[in-house]
This record gives sequence, structure tokens and C-alpha cells, in this order.
Amino acid sequence: GTGGGSKPRTYDTLVRSKRRYFGASQRTLDYATPSEQSARTTGREGGVWKHEAGLLQTFAQRVFERYDTGSRSWLQLMLLIGNSFLLLAAIFWVYTYRLAGKDSETMRLVPRSSSQQLHFLGLRSIFQACIFCTYVVLSCLHMFLQHRSGSTGYSPAAATVLVYFGKFAVALGMFLFRSPDRDFSPLWRPAGGRFGRVPGALLCLVPGACLALYDTFSFFSLAGLDPITYQIIMHARMVFIALTWQVVFKKTLTFTQWAALLLVFIASISKAVDKLGEAGVPAIGPLRMAFMQCLFAVIANVASELLLKELSMPTDLINAAQYSLGLSVLLVGLCINKGGVQALGTDVFAPEAWRRLYGDPWMSSSIACLVVFGIVTAYFLRELSNVLKEIAGSGVIVLTALIDWVFLGLSACTPLGFEAVALGLAALGMYNYKPLETKKGAD
Repeated sequence: GTGGGSKPRTYDTLVRSKRRYFGASQRTLDYATPSEQSARTTGREGGVWKHEAGLLQTFAQRVFERYDTGSRSWLQLMLLIGNSFLLLAAIFWVYTYRLAGKDSETMRLVPRSSSQQLHFLGLRSIFQACIFCTYVVLSCLHMFLQHRSGSTGYSPAAATVLVYFGKFAVALGMFLFRSPDRDFSPLWRPAGGRFGRVPGALLCLVPGACLALYDTFSFFSLAGLDPITYQIIMHARMVFIALTWQVVFKKTLTFTQWAALLLVFIASISKAVDKLGEAGVPAIGPLRMAFMQCLFAVIANVASELLLKELSMPTDLINAAQYSLGLSVLLVGLCINKGGVQALGTDVFAPEAWRRLYGDPWMSSSIACLVVFGIVTAYFLRELSNVLKEIAGSGVIVLTALIDWVFLGLSACTPLGFEAVALGLAALGMYNYKPLETKKGAD
């Protein structure tokens, strides 16, 4: 520095840099206090260096923010390029194996059986086709209803309790209506088969408790995770479901079936990364909770399909047992989460809670949709499989995008979103080449 009141050259450089990068006012830049004036004279006192260090720290933070935003853009760009290659490969595969065959049957996109009956995605009856379509429609409907709900501040925990109670009530009512003898004894008898002498009620506790723990852990994970990260982790469970399904049912998925699952997974990730700019930095604790949710989801889904297909018990009775036991576990978990029974009573049974629910028709509709969706999912697993349930996610992506972009206009069609839809359609085409065999269920 120089003597007198002149400013050091380094100071002028920092001032111009701060004005250029941060747009600070002259009052912020000027040294006004006597101690700062003394520091300016010598150029070596701590005041100037502290101020310069503060400027450099702020500059570093801004550079990091720009780099972080750029990394998001690069991630989206790389995914966009990778999806393009995947789509080209899928188109080439469809042309090679489905459109360039030597006979008319090989050239069909939808295979036919010897009885000339359409078997799209392995659906062998009208009932299975209705279950599949209903599952996809209810998945999309729930997403849009949940997006609009919550205006009155009704507790999600209370909504989950009502959903479980509603599914239990509907399943029990269906069993009482469809079973003339109304026999509950299969719940206490040994299950037999691979289950040995284990009672049916105890077997139903496994998927019911896992589903309840899944929903209970969601309150912890959603509190610390952004929706995008949460969706990505939840979609990753399809890989573990497929691996566990192969072990439990002693079947091996073909290359095209694994490829279809991979395309569904990438399509789901692409749809989430399309809005990655809204995501934050996830914490370790909520991440652990989310991965625990995946574990519970894998066990619950595979165990439910196993019981529904191999347990000699009416489907409605299995559902009623699962939902009742799951409701009990859920209530215990929520009491622990809320700090006691009184807090749970305030959220669920208090008159103010019911007024909030009555004032939010979207929330009421979402609860009703989830009740029906749970029953439909049980019949989906009984008639079809968890693998096809994950493949159905591609149909959800396509239908959701169609409703969102064309009819409601909630968001614009982006290149990455369009590729997600195209990958979903490619997944359906690849799985339809050699779908899993399903038995023809009774209507």
C-alpha cells in the first residue's frame, strides 16, 4: 500500500470485481470507519484482509452455486443423449424382431395364440385386461388428486389411517358378501404347502406390517427429502423386486423382460430428472429411511403375491387380514412418531380434523381413490405378477404425460419428458415380445 489516503491497487481490483460479480452498492464497498481508514493507509492491517477474505468467500459461494446449477444441466444433457441412443436401439430391436420377420405371425406387434385371441402383455382374459387398465388409470388419477389436495392442512398421517381403514372395511365387506358361509377359520388353520404349519393370519402379518412400516417411514423420509430424490429412490425398488421375485417363484426373466424393466426405470428417472432443478441436497438420515422403505416395499409386494397365489384362502379374506394387521402396526408407528396417543387422536379423531377433511374434496377423493386402488392392486397381483405391475409404470408415465400436456396443461412438454414417454412405449413393446405366462383367471 501507499501512504496518504490512496487505496491499494489490490483494493481497487477487488472493488471492481465485487461490482462486476455481485452488484453491491457503493455504501457497501466504501470503508467508512476510522479503523478501516487506518487499515486502508497501511494496506496490511487485519480489517482489509478480513474484508477481502469475506469478498473471496462470497465469490466462492457464487461460483459453487453456478457450478452446481451447471452440473444439473449437464446431468440432464447427458441423460438426454443417453436416452436417444437407447431409443435408437429399441427402434432397431423392434424393426429386427417384430417388423422384419419371415412369416405373418412374427411380424405382428401383438402376438396371437393358437385360438387367435389377442394376448397383449400376456393378458389372457377380459378380467385381467380390466384389472390392468384400472390399475393404470387409478395410478394416474391418484397422482393428480394428490397434487391438488392439502389446501386445508389435513394431516397426511390421518389420511393414511383412513385409507387403511377403508381398505379393510371394503375387503371385509366383499368377503362377507361373496362368501355364503362366512368362514374365518382359514386364518387360524395351518397354511400347508411351502408354508407348513404356520397359520394364515401370521403369514398375512408379514406383508401387512411391511406395508404399514413403508407408510410410516414415508413420514420421516419425506420430511427430509425433496420429491425428486424420493421418487428416484422409490423407483429403484423395481430392480430388487424383480430379483426377489425370481428367487421366490423360481422363475427366470428373459433378456427382453429385463430390458423392458430397465427402460421403465430409466423412463421414471428421466421424468424425475426433468425437474432436477427443484431438488435439494438430501440428508443422510432421510436417505436411510427411504432405502428402508424400499426394503419394506420389496418384502410386502412379493409376499402379497405369494400369499394371494398359493394360500388356500379367499382373496378378500387375505386382504381384510392384511389391512387390519397393517392398520394396527400403522397406528403404533404413528403414535411413536407423534409422541403419544393424544397427538394421534388430535390428528385423526378431533372435530377440527374432520372439518379440514370435509373442506378439502380433493383429499377426500384421493383417500377414496387409494382405497379402491389397494383392492385393485391385490387382484392385480393374484391374476398377474409384480413384474407386470412394474411394467405398468410405463403405461402410467404415458397416460400421465398425455393428460398433463394435452388436456390439463399443467406443464410443458420438454425433450427429456418426451423421451421418458418414448422409453415407456418402448418398454411396453419389448415386454410384449415375450411376456410372462399367466393363468386364465375366472371373471
